[in-house]
Amino acid sequence: MLITAADPKFSDELFSRFSDYFHLRRAVAYWRRYFRILKAVSKKQKPERPEILTAAELRDAEIALCRVAQRDMFAEDAADLVSKERVSPSSPLKWLNPILHGDGLIRVGGRLSNAAVPDEVKHPIVLLAKHSLSILLAKS
Repeated sequence: MLITAADPKFSDELFSRFSDYFHLRRAVAYWRRYFRILKAVSKKQKPERPEILTAAELRDAEIALCRVAQRDMFAEDAADLVSKERVSPSSPLKWLNPILHGDGLIRVGGRLSNAAVPDEVKHPIVLLAKHSLSILLAKS
């Protein structure tokens, strides 16, 4: 898995173009669908083209947005989690016992890993409160 810092100009531009999280998520879902269709066409496959966005497409767009936000703010921490499976002692995330989840997102770790609840409840996604995505989420 390769983790690099996203271009801050790209993410700033992306998040500033939308005043509403739901429109941003839908736009990203449509962009991801468009690129998936282009990829299928280039491989000479017949792509599936549903008329409306599926719940899975919206969820994938949400994860992609969170990845961009985390790479903006926590690129070093993500690299530390990949290489050493823990963040540096000077990281602001150290108190959260962060883990790198299978979806590539940094999530809160801890004692809840043994609870009988879904992973999204046990390990919430870490986002910086001052990031544009967090602000859009709070507004919605």
